[in-house]
Amino acid sequence: MIPHRHRLVVISALGSIQILTGGASFYLLCVLANLISEYTGWPLRWVIGGLSLGFLVAGLLSPRVGLSSGSAYPFRADTRCGIVRS
Repeated sequence: MIPHRHRLVVISALGSIQILTGGASFYLLCVLANLISEYTGWPLRWVIGGLSLGFLVAGLLSPRVGLSSGSAYPFRADTRCGIVRS
């Protein structure tokens, strides 16, 4: 069993990384949206709307995908040593 202090550090680090990568993926496309719009010929609103739609669909589908992957793959991954056990 992982000590409580270690779990708190790991969970905090993973949460921070998720926040940074999520923000980076959102803001990076906003910075590149003008270039994408010019290159593809799509209106800028479509580019930004596509990003928003993608986030909405991902947010709506992720709980269902998470539940289905847990039932389809009934093994557990031991993250302490990288061993998959059934």
